[in-house]
Amino acid sequence: MKNIALELATIEQKELVANLMEKYEYEFSQYTKSTMNESGLYGCIDWIDTYWQDEERRQYIVRVDGKLAGFALIRGSENDNIDFYIEEFFIIYDYRKQGVGQFVVNYLLGQHKGHWALVYTPRNLPAAKFWPKVIGEYTGGKYKIFENNPNIVYDDGTLGTGLSFES
Repeated sequence: MKNIALELATIEQKELVANLMEKYEYEFSQYTKSTMNESGLYGCIDWIDTYWQDEERRQYIVRVDGKLAGFALIRGSENDNIDFYIEEFFIIYDYRKQGVGQFVVNYLLGQHKGHWALVYTPRNLPAAKFWPKVIGEYTGGKYKIFENNPNIVYDDGTLGTGLSFES
């Protein structure tokens, strides 16, 4: 098994997180049809500051054998029914289908106990397979799925799918 590590990103690593977000947004654009700005970027740096300004947010960098492998952005919630959201989650191609993503999810859920929610576009078929499988294994199949959720609309008009579960 590879050595998988998560580190809480510091303010000095904000640019690194933003750079990883750009790669994520580029990949995600195939599902949502989002476009770059005139600088050739998706504009992640415009809102990434909130992760260091809001005490309810956490930004994790994922490393495998010391090399960058992805990130996870989570946040707390003021919603009475939800304690935490997985907002963004990205493992680069080189480390997919090797248990890295599942390790990261299990770590996050173990570190932050409570009621969780996450959403994904059903057009992202890898995510549509990954999330129910990983969350199903973690919870023993005890999760709720909300398909075609009208509260989650992507840039292309696709209605999102959400999962809620306890850790």
